[in-house]
Amino acid sequence: MKHLLLLIPFLFVVSLQANIQDDRAELMNAERELFIAKKQVVLLKEQYEVEKQKLFNYGRIKAYEKTIAEYQEKVKRAQANKDNAVAKHLERDRRMAELEHRIPMIDGDIHVKIDISDQIMNIYKGDTRIYSWFVSTAAEGYYTPAGRFKPYHTAKMHYSKQFYNSPMPYSVFFKDGFAIHGTEWVRSLGRKASHGCVRLHPNNAFKLYSLVRKYGYSRVSISISS
Repeated sequence: MKHLLLLIPFLFVVSLQANIQDDRAELMNAERELFIAKKQVVLLKEQYEVEKQKLFNYGRIKAYEKTIAEYQEKVKRAQANKDNAVAKHLERDRRMAELEHRIPMIDGDIHVKIDISDQIMNIYKGDTRIYSWFVSTAAEGYYTPAGRFKPYHTAKMHYSKQFYNSPMPYSVFFKDGFAIHGTEWVRSLGRKASHGCVRLHPNNAFKLYSLVRKYGYSRVSISISS
């Protein structure tokens, strides 16, 4: 029975955390297609009004009406694609939230793996991936240290003495003042944008902070690769 309980969260995690890069790309493509279709309808309608002012232009007016109708259908399809992508992501997040209470049943220590090239953090408990999130590491001109580390300090709220007292909620320090922490600049997640720390969405930073506090520094490892 215990082995069955451990298998259930593993299967759910694998399916829910499939590939967040693909998920983001799907949503961004849907948003872009919707924007282009809507913009094209606006431009076509503007030109349509111009054509209506001309004499003996019945053929071009009918052609514009047909094209406008076609793009209005594209808008409907693009909106449906976006709605489907959003609904899928919301359902995944809901199921992930339901799964979280099963994490204590999974054997093993906490392993935090950060990929600078992909700007993704994967968190494992033992061999089971339990979270996958976008991060922001160092922007051009700064650096995020690579290597294997152990957390040595946590702070529910820290203020950067080096960068204008910037707030660093749910900080997990791992090397010489470098930390994983929450950020208000959530739109930057998924690309390099920090002064060197590893930034997370505040909700996700809280989850990592809570794991470190629960399991202790000795049972948490942090790996950063370029």
